[in-house]
Amino acid sequence: FLGGLPLTSVIVRSSANVTAGARTRISTIFHGLCLLGFVLAIPALLNRIPLSVLAAILLFIGYRLSTVGLYRGMFKLGYTQFLPFVCTVIAIVFTDLLTGIAIGMCIALFYILRNNFRNAFHPEKTGANTYQMVLAEEVSYLNKGAISKYLQALPPNSKISIDGRGSSYIDQDVLEVIRDYRINALDRNIEVELLGIQLPDRIIRH
Repeated sequence: FLGGLPLTSVIVRSSANVTAGARTRISTIFHGLCLLGFVLAIPALLNRIPLSVLAAILLFIGYRLSTVGLYRGMFKLGYTQFLPFVCTVIAIVFTDLLTGIAIGMCIALFYILRNNFRNAFHPEKTGANTYQMVLAEEVSYLNKGAISKYLQALPPNSKISIDGRGSSYIDQDVLEVIRDYRINALDRNIEVELLGIQLPDRIIRH
C-alpha cells in the first residue's frame, strides 16, 4: 500500500539503535509511525532525496557492520562457521539479499547434517575386550550407517555397552540396527548391553 516500505528488518535502524544504546524494540513502532507520517505529509520532499545519498549511507553502515574484526572472529570459529558466513556475504553482493541468504543457509545445512552424521556416538574402549558406545542426544536415520559400521567392526568374544540414557530421540532405523546386531552378535560370542534403550518387538516403518 505504501510502495513496499520495510518496517521490520531495516539494518540501518538496527545499527543506529545499537550505537545509541537502545534496549527495547519500540524503535520498530516509532520507525513505522515516522515512515507513515512522512509518506502522508511530505511525499514530494522524500522523492527529492537523491538515491546516491541513500546509497552512500547504506554503504557506510554496511562497512561499519562488516569490519575486519568480524571476519577474524568468524575465522577463529573454524571453517564450518567461516565458510557459510563468507559465502553468504559474497552471494548477497553478487545476487540479492534473499538469494544470498538462501545460498548461505544451504551451505550451513550441509555442515549441520555432516556434523550430525559424524557425531552420532562416542566410542570408547574400556578394557581388553570391552567397548562402550554413548549415543548422542538425537540419533537420526542418517547415523544408521556409521553405527552399523562400528558395531560390525567389533572383534569376536567381546562386550559392547550401548548407552542411550542421554538420548532424547533415537530413530526407528537405528533401533532396528541395534536389535538385529544384538541377535546376530550371538554367533560371534559378542555380549551386547543396552542402557536406557528399549527395543520394540516390531519396528514400525513409515
